[in-house]
This record gives sequence, C-alpha cells and structure tokens, in this order.
Amino acid sequence: MLEENVTQIVETIQLNEQNAEAVNTLIATHVQTVPMQNPMQYSSLQGENTSAMVDYAEQPTENLMETEEIAPTLQESLLYYQFDGLKPCFSAIHEFKELGHQNNFLKGGKWSPDGLCLLTNSDDNYLRLFELPNTWNSLEVEENPSEMRSVLKVKEGETIYDFCWFPSMNSMDPSTCFFLSSSRDHPVHLWDAFNGSLKSSYIGYSHVCELEAAISLSFNANGSHIYCGYDSHIKVFDTETCNSLDLRAKNKKNRKQRGIFGALSFHSNYFAIGSYGGTVGLYDERDPSQLIDMMETKDYGKGVTQVQFSPDGNFLFAGMRRSNSIVGWDIRNTVGPMYQLTRTVETNQKYTFDICVDTNACYLLTPSLNELLIYNLTDSGKLVRSIPLPSINGSVFHPRYPLIATTHGERLPIVPSGQEGENTSNEKMSILKVPISTEYKS
Repeated sequence: MLEENVTQIVETIQLNEQNAEAVNTLIATHVQTVPMQNPMQYSSLQGENTSAMVDYAEQPTENLMETEEIAPTLQESLLYYQFDGLKPCFSAIHEFKELGHQNNFLKGGKWSPDGLCLLTNSDDNYLRLFELPNTWNSLEVEENPSEMRSVLKVKEGETIYDFCWFPSMNSMDPSTCFFLSSSRDHPVHLWDAFNGSLKSSYIGYSHVCELEAAISLSFNANGSHIYCGYDSHIKVFDTETCNSLDLRAKNKKNRKQRGIFGALSFHSNYFAIGSYGGTVGLYDERDPSQLIDMMETKDYGKGVTQVQFSPDGNFLFAGMRRSNSIVGWDIRNTVGPMYQLTRTVETNQKYTFDICVDTNACYLLTPSLNELLIYNLTDSGKLVRSIPLPSINGSVFHPRYPLIATTHGERLPIVPSGQEGENTSNEKMSILKVPISTEYKS
C-alpha cells in the first residue's frame, strides 16, 4: 500500500511538472503576467484619486519567471481585459449529480495560489479539487468546451462553512499542498491536496468546554497561524502545534465587535472580520487583541458573508446576505464608504465576489441575481458589463491568467419526482476565458 501511494504521488508530481512547463510557456508568450507589475489608480466616488503600486504577495522565483530574456519584454507590453466577449472553456455538471444528492448546488470555489487547481464546495458536503487543463488557451477548447472531472474528493461530516488554501501552496512542493475546511459540529480540518488524507485537526472549545465549529477561517499571510471566526470572538491556532489563543478584541473606548464572525480576510499584517451583527472590524496581527476600526453595514445589510482587501491593501470591501450592495471603504479614512456597488441578493445564500487588475484598471466581479456584474473600481465604481448567467452564486478570477471560475446553483423546494412543478436545478462549475488585447510600448 505504501509503495502504491508513493507511485501515485510521483505520477502526480510528474503531471504537475508538465502543467508547470506549459504554464511557463504561456507566460513567455505574454498571456498574463504584466498586470502584476504595473501601477494603477483607484478613484473614489467623490472623484479623488490616489495612486498606488499594486502590492502582491511574494511568489516563488520559479513561478515569476524572472529571466533576462522574458523580463524586458514583459515590461514593455500592456494587457487589457475585454469582458464583453467571455468564452466558456470548461465546465463540470455531471460531477455534481452522480452521488444522488438532490439539488446539489455549489457554494463557491477558490483557485490555488499557484493557479493549477480549483477547489469547490457543494451542498453534498464534498470539497472537490479540479486541475486546470493545460489546453485552456487552445482554439479547440473555445469551440468545444469540455467536461471537467475532479481529481480529488474530500467528504466532511456536516455542512461546510468555509474553506481556504495554504497561502504558499505550490504544486511542485507537496509539503505545501494542503487546504483547510470548517463544518458544523466539527473541528477545523487540514487536508492533504495530493491524496485527500487528514493531516491535522484544530479544535475550538466554547466557554462550557463544548466543541465549537468555526464559521469562517483564514491562514495569515505566511501560513504560520490559522484565524477562525466564532460567535463574538476569534481563535488563533498555530499551524504546526495546533495550540490556540482565544481573542475578544476591543478598541480604546472598550467597544467590541459582536455577532457571529462570518467572514475573514488577510492582507499583509492586517486582517478584517465581517460579522452577522452588521459590522466589519479591522485588526493588526501584531496586536490582534486591539480593534483598530469598525465600520457599520446596517444601512446596506446586516449579515456580512464576505470581506476582501483590494490588491494594494488600501481598500476593504464587504458583501452581505439579503442585500443590494457591496460596500467599500478606504481604510485610511473610514468616515463613510467610498464605494456602493449594486447587486441583487434575495436570500441568505453567500454570493462570493473577487477583485482583479489589468494594466490600468482594477475590477470587481460579483454575482447578482442570474447575472455576473463587473465594476471598474478605477473609474469610480462604474458598471462595465452585465453578463446573464443563470443561478450564479460565485465568481473568482485566476491569480495569473485571464480566466474566471463561476459556481452555480441555489436551494430549491424539494418536489417529488414526476409531479407537476418539479424543479430543475442548475448546479455546475464553469471556467470562462476573458479575451485580452495587447499593446507594446514603442
């Protein structure tokens, strides 16, 4: 059995090496690396402009492709996204219908930091891992989108609340290939992304010594600690030792953030927490017991289901359930929100948005009721495009290439098969290619 596992791991590593070689070839032909090396401007609703260089997390040198032959060419080319011509590359439909789970709608997806894998969550309590085919940029794929199959399934015991990748995950280094998940009435689990084995469990206890499930979770920027959101408090686990610290932060006026902490997001040393009580708290990892600032969302929606920083870390966005807005603040001046982006969320379902940049603009992609909305944050939050996509509930931009992964589905009333009014579910995962235009500096 041990020899079979070793053989399987070796074969997987060889496959990833082939994928990495194809990825590097695409980078060398200017597919998509330039946006990460160009400055951009953000504009507020009031028309004030502040310039900022995009600050990206450090990537392994083998992935940056910093060679003398490539770097000068990349610096001279400019790339622009053309969101009016999205083309489907791949989809996964039958994958979510095979296990007999009726109305198996998806609950979001997340690209791995190296961009080679996509992790999805669905109502059957499975986390599925898909590998991005290296043919995604071929003309044949555009003409005939193919069906994807998962290469790994991980089963949780109950409803999955949240999941995330290890921030330094690199498919060429198996020791970094793992992800976290939290589920109802279970500890936080750390899973091996190669074979699906359980590597570790992080148990949170309530004040009466009962097991407490984390509603949200996130690694810190370097992956050394795991931050988990509970009811009105967070727990910080050491990734290696599983030791935990219970924190109930407050500001200088003894004001605390309350409610179920349903969202967590990190940028450098700072992290944000979204609460079902209608607040977004800003904290510093170097002193997590101190609440730096707290923004109210009650005028736009109470249950915060997602928070996310802009790439430069100067802006913070929050999405709520049963809300018609995504709200954004400049964390340097949080007197009032600088962005109020319209979308329609009529249920308690979590709609996940994402932020991406090209050479001269920053975009926010968000699901709305049966459509994907794309806003230009550089142009005062102007709506760029509205794309009809039935039952969409999640969108996430690829960390390197012009690809958008979307998840679909919603909870429907159960109607016995064959009866009039039987519901038709639309659960699926899709990968869309974003056309790009390229210019070269003279």
